[in-house]
Amino acid sequence: MWGFTSIKYPKFWHDYEQSFRDKSTYFIVLDTETTGLEVKKDQILSIGAVKIVNQEILLQETKEWFLPTNFELNDSVPVHGILPTEENTTAEIQILEEFLGFISNATLIGHHIDFDLQIINQLLKNNNLKNLKNKHIDTSEMYKKWKHWPLEQNISLDDLLHQLQIQPIGRHTALGDAFTTALAFLKLKKLV
Repeated sequence: MWGFTSIKYPKFWHDYEQSFRDKSTYFIVLDTETTGLEVKKDQILSIGAVKIVNQEILLQETKEWFLPTNFELNDSVPVHGILPTEENTTAEIQILEEFLGFISNATLIGHHIDFDLQIINQLLKNNNLKNLKNKHIDTSEMYKKWKHWPLEQNISLDDLLHQLQIQPIGRHTALGDAFTTALAFLKLKKLV
C-alpha cells in the first residue's frame, strides 16, 4: 500500500548492534582529524583509537585509519599535515567496518568528543548507516567537574595537558591526540 521497503544493513552493522547486548568492560579513546569544523560540509581525514582496559592503555590495541579524501587544500593542512589522496586505497565502508568492529560496545572517550561523534555519525549517514550507540565521556567535562568550572567555559586539549602536566605526543594527529587524551582521561579519572 505505502511501498515502504526495509533498509538492508551490512552484516558488520548488525554485529555492532548485537554487541550492545553485553556490558562493556573497556574504553576506547578516539580523535578525528578533519578538513574543518562544519560537520555536514567537512570530511574526516583520519580517526585514531586507543583501547583502555583495567586502567591501562593497551599499546598493542591502537588503531589509526586514513580515509580517502578529495578536499581542496585549506587552512587545516598545516595543522594535521594530511594532504588529499588521489587514489582510494581503502574504501570508506571497509574503514567503517573495521572501526565499528574495534569500538564495539565500548564507552567512547574524547576531548570535546561531541564534535568527533557528530562527524563520525555524518560519515555513517553518508554510507546509509545509523548513528553510533556508544556511551561517551568528554575529558573537557571531567576537567570542568574537577575544577568546578561552569560548563560553558572552554578548555583546549593543550591547556588540559598543561594543567595535568602531560607532555603531548603526536599532537594534531588522530592517533597522537587519542593517546594523549587517554593519558589525560586516566589522570582525571583518579581526580574526579
